[in-house]
Amino acid sequence: MRRSAWLGIEALGQVAGVAAVPVLAVGLYLGLVWAPPDAMMGNVQRIMYVHFPSWIATALAYLTAFVCSLLYLARRREAYDHLAQAGVEVGVLFNTTGLITGSIWGRPTWGVWWTWDPRLTTTAIMLIIFVGYLLVRAFLEDPDARARVGALVAIMGFITLPIVYYSVQWWRTLHQPQSSPNTVDPKMVVALRVMMVGFSNFLMRLWQAEAPRAVIVGWDTLFVPTYRHELFAGYQGGREFDDELLEQLDLLPELVRSFGFVAAKGEGYEADDFLAAAVDQEERRGGTAVVVTSDRDSFQLASERTTILQPTRGVSELARVGPAEVRERYGVEPAQVPDFIALRGDPSDKLPGARGVGPKTAASLLAQYGSLEAMLEEGRFEAQAEELRIYRRMATLDASAPLPPLADQTPNWAEASSFVRQLGMNAQADRIAAQAA
Repeated sequence: MRRSAWLGIEALGQVAGVAAVPVLAVGLYLGLVWAPPDAMMGNVQRIMYVHFPSWIATALAYLTAFVCSLLYLARRREAYDHLAQAGVEVGVLFNTTGLITGSIWGRPTWGVWWTWDPRLTTTAIMLIIFVGYLLVRAFLEDPDARARVGALVAIMGFITLPIVYYSVQWWRTLHQPQSSPNTVDPKMVVALRVMMVGFSNFLMRLWQAEAPRAVIVGWDTLFVPTYRHELFAGYQGGREFDDELLEQLDLLPELVRSFGFVAAKGEGYEADDFLAAAVDQEERRGGTAVVVTSDRDSFQLASERTTILQPTRGVSELARVGPAEVRERYGVEPAQVPDFIALRGDPSDKLPGARGVGPKTAASLLAQYGSLEAMLEEGRFEAQAEELRIYRRMATLDASAPLPPLADQTPNWAEASSFVRQLGMNAQADRIAAQAA
């Protein structure tokens, strides 16, 4: 009777497998051809139709292996061991598929193929454990030992599944859980809408005032260290971000892209590095640039072709800063700003600077020597020479940051309006749509 029962299950599995083929074909057609491209990410988002089902299949396969491994240890029936092995083999296949498709999706979204993000790292550990399960079975010749050890490894591997699932809640990660105005706390919805309205109004105001040929918005990668963190362990120490704020910040690059503008973000770089790269590119082509930032490190970018717009009184007013304003404020040339910061220090980034040197002394020394390196060659700050060189390098914006293409842009008011409307902000969506008139 038991043999007939198992044969029946095997036959049912074969029928289900055959039936799955046309269903998968239809699903791929719907996802890759029929469904419209995403408003912000375009066709790259279509990989979701493979990526997400892969993780569902992974979880179900590993769950099967876990249950059957427990049943094998309890009842010692060979059939349970076979089912557990089959579950692991299927799980490893879809686990690998999920990691590969996630990497492909992450490249245009996060700017990297891979990063040691908690979700990605725990997923990779889970895959390694279950690959280990298959290796154990391959090397153990005794059937009973193979089944027993395999069952224990499968149970241990399954424990990682809830860790993977909850990793986006337990740790701050690039891989944010799905959120929307319908699934988050009402207070967060209010904060989100205020931020989105303010940011979109700011973008529209800048476009109308400056009429640039292209717009790029740079973003920090908060949880991936840059070379600055590696050079100085205390860099930006003590900065904390609420999880609610981080979820809101994740939506802003999507808002920027919905306008048809460029959002630049990449592992190892900060927002100002992308602005420096954009300025360098634009000046090389003979154009002019306007940099909107409250970070005074960016004063080093000021030139005859580049103006810094520094928000004052919140963002209600913007001060225009060129070389003359840098000299007036700091007493140094824009090119000397990194040296000035290295000497004076930067409390916001936790750079201590040279001992006993304040803004006036730093400006006076730069007026006398011309540069930090010239001071060090003359024997000044001998005990801190290497530290100060590190601080200067950290204060220097990296114009080699990888830029997305910066072709001439025309704002896509309709797409931006649609994006904002999806978040439930109909009045703001109407204001954005009115820009097309």
